[in-house]
Amino acid sequence: MLNIKTQTYVQTRTRIELLQTNIRIALKRAQISDTDVANVIKGIKNRWIRKIAIHGVNTLGQSCCVLELMVDWKEHDRQIQLGNTKIELSARWNDEVALELSVALDTFDEYVHEKKLGIDKRYYYTSEVNEDNELLLRVRKELGFVSAQEIPRKPGFEEAQIPRIRDLPELQLRLGIVPE
Repeated sequence: MLNIKTQTYVQTRTRIELLQTNIRIALKRAQISDTDVANVIKGIKNRWIRKIAIHGVNTLGQSCCVLELMVDWKEHDRQIQLGNTKIELSARWNDEVALELSVALDTFDEYVHEKKLGIDKRYYYTSEVNEDNELLLRVRKELGFVSAQEIPRKPGFEEAQIPRIRDLPELQLRLGIVPE
C-alpha cells in the first residue's frame, strides 16, 4: 500500500518586515539608489517617515505620474495591539509583495516607460519629526535627506486611491496619472 504524505508550509512575516520589504521593492523597482533605499528603510524602522512619493517627471520637471506609499503608524500600532503581529503570506502575496502594490508598480512602470519619463522622489517625515527641530536635524543628518520643493504636477493630473492592502492596512497606496 502506498502512503502519500503532504506537507503544507505557511510563511509568516512580522508586520514591520512586510512593511519594509514592500517599500524596499517599490523603491528598487523605481531605480532609487541603494543608499536612499537603505536610508528610507532606516527611517521606517525608526518611524520617522510617513510617506514616500515616487514621481515620473517630464523634461519640464513636471510630475506626470506619482506612486505614493503612506504609512499609517496609528493603524500599525492598532494592529499590534489587536495581536496581529505576524501576517500569513497567502496567494495574495507574490514573493512577499502585496498584490495591490504589484499592480500599482506595474501601472506606474508601464506609464513611465511609455512616456519616457525620468524618476524623482520625495520622502515625508512624521509630524513628531517635523515638530521637533532638534530631532528633525538629527534625522536629516542620519538619513542624509534635505528639504526639497514639491514637484509641480502637469495639468490634468488624476489620483486614484488604491484599496487598502487587506493584510497590511497600515500601508496605503495612491496612484496619480495624467491621462492622455
